[in-house]
Amino acid sequence: MSSCWTTERWDDSADGSYGPEYYSQRNENCPPRHDENLEEYLRLSTSEEYHYLFTQSGEWVCYDMHGDAPEIVEIPNGALMV
Repeated sequence: MSSCWTTERWDDSADGSYGPEYYSQRNENCPPRHDENLEEYLRLSTSEEYHYLFTQSGEWVCYDMHGDAPEIVEIPNGALMV
């Protein structure tokens, strides 16, 4: 996924509505990646700003990747700003 919340689209299908934008929409082959553990996942994923993980307990966790080491940050609740 390139973006979780945008009006931009890789093609000319933008209709002004917000939503996700996927690399597959521009014909990129992006198969899922399997990492052995969380440390490997975070270490090998260096180009993203944030990592969102859905845990086995049914909760989302967000890692901020801006610093020297990944840091868990709160995911805002409520309506998104538009």
